[in-house]
Amino acid sequence: CSSAPSEILALVGLRAHDVIVGRHRARIEANLDALRAFLDRNPGLFSMVEPRAGTVCLLQLHEGSASDLSRRAVDEAGILLVPSTLFDFGDRHLRIGLGRSDLPSVLARFEAWLNEPG
Repeated sequence: CSSAPSEILALVGLRAHDVIVGRHRARIEANLDALRAFLDRNPGLFSMVEPRAGTVCLLQLHEGSASDLSRRAVDEAGILLVPSTLFDFGDRHLRIGLGRSDLPSVLARFEAWLNEPG
């Protein structure tokens, strides 16, 4: 049996459905646009099949190991990437969540790190 305050909060959320969902959809679309632009600027590194639904996609690495890239990104740039090895899906993809409000700034940091000499 749910508590009365929980039920009231659930009703408030349901009544604000359009506002809440609209805000999240706008953020996800803006993040997808930022990811598309990132991929356009780095065509030789990654490719993506755009998600049909949901807020998660996989970037495919054109070369190298996703787990190696993820390890280096966190060690050298403080950027946490999730390699596909964690999902038993080989070692050629990175999981990208589109729901984060700071995804464009993380992509900018990732791109700067990728383009550092050396």
